[in-house]
Amino acid sequence: KRAMKADQEDVLVKLELASFYAELKEYTKAAETYDAILALHPTDVEVCKMAAQMRVKSGRTDEAINTLRKMIDEHPTEADLTVVNLLADLYMEKRDFSSSISCLEDARRLYCAGQGLSVDLAVKAGICHAHLGNDEVAKDYFLALGKELAEEFPDLIMQVADTYNELKKHPIALVYYSMLDGITACQNKVLWTKMAECHLAMKEGPKAISLYHKALMDTPDDVQLRSTLASVLIEMDKVEDALGVLTPPEDSNREEQSWWSDGKLVLMLAKAYDLTKSYDLYLDTIVPLLKTALEAELHNQNIKGGKKRLSKSVLVARAKWLDGLSDAFFHVNPIIPSRERTKAARAKKALAKIEAEKEEKRAAVLAAGLDWHSEEDLEPDIVEIEPKPQPLPNLFDKEEHLEMLIK
Repeated sequence: KRAMKADQEDVLVKLELASFYAELKEYTKAAETYDAILALHPTDVEVCKMAAQMRVKSGRTDEAINTLRKMIDEHPTEADLTVVNLLADLYMEKRDFSSSISCLEDARRLYCAGQGLSVDLAVKAGICHAHLGNDEVAKDYFLALGKELAEEFPDLIMQVADTYNELKKHPIALVYYSMLDGITACQNKVLWTKMAECHLAMKEGPKAISLYHKALMDTPDDVQLRSTLASVLIEMDKVEDALGVLTPPEDSNREEQSWWSDGKLVLMLAKAYDLTKSYDLYLDTIVPLLKTALEAELHNQNIKGGKKRLSKSVLVARAKWLDGLSDAFFHVNPIIPSRERTKAARAKKALAKIEAEKEEKRAAVLAAGLDWHSEEDLEPDIVEIEPKPQPLPNLFDKEEHLEMLIK
């Protein structure tokens, strides 16, 4: 800052300061520093984009739009398609699709004379038209994409498919998702679950189930995906298949932290046993879950009701550890768990409170003309007990949990 005041025109210093502000997540100050550079060099496109991005990160999207708009309007020959691209994105994030189209049309006139928009900008324009209900115009823009270009533009094809999925035009969305089926980079859970969602919306359950199974093979520990597949199977009266999805492997351990220990999935498994009238298996599944849930609830209630007390000697040891860490900070780089740091910080704070209380008592006793005796056995209240995770959140608030207990 002092260097910047000493030489107001030193751009390198301003750039360095702006980057530090960005690193410290002080985005407003970073944007203002980039503005100071723009005041000296109003045609610097990269600085303009950085100023806009800092404003977006500080939650001031409208100001970011004004910064980019000013560059295009006042310096059209210096601005380029990267500025237009960023501006169109910001309009789309605000769902101001008309302004985004207007911006892209200006770009066609200014920067693409006789050539048309680049593929990525054409797709943006098509997406905006699709949101505005101009399906035929959108289709014309999307002609730039095709199955033969799927390897080259998979992200753009995915954006188009997601747009139609969001607009609940699932058959069209599937056309574009299908372009990516077979592309090595896209063979994953993301694509298959999106295709499954479309088939479900079109009442094509078997196709959706097949795709969910495919996705689950790719990511077997995905609890949400396993839950979704089981729910679809149960809704389609394929309870035995749902049991296959929900039943843990034979060599599994219920205590092990894996998908089969998730409370939501255990609950679904119990419901599936109930539907098949397998009451012994239902009880074997649900009783341990309820037991764990009740124990966690009791433990957490005890934490709320009382506090664990620590001796002063323990507090002193922890506080010394914290002081020692700060002294050695520039000599070593210890990897200290945040939990231990918190304990030490609490200890130091508690000790300060003890000393303050002791000093007050000493002053009062001496003022009364009495002899002062230190109370070294003071034991402040410090919460050290960690809450247990609740496998059934809101245990006593949900009617379905009460129904389980009654059953």
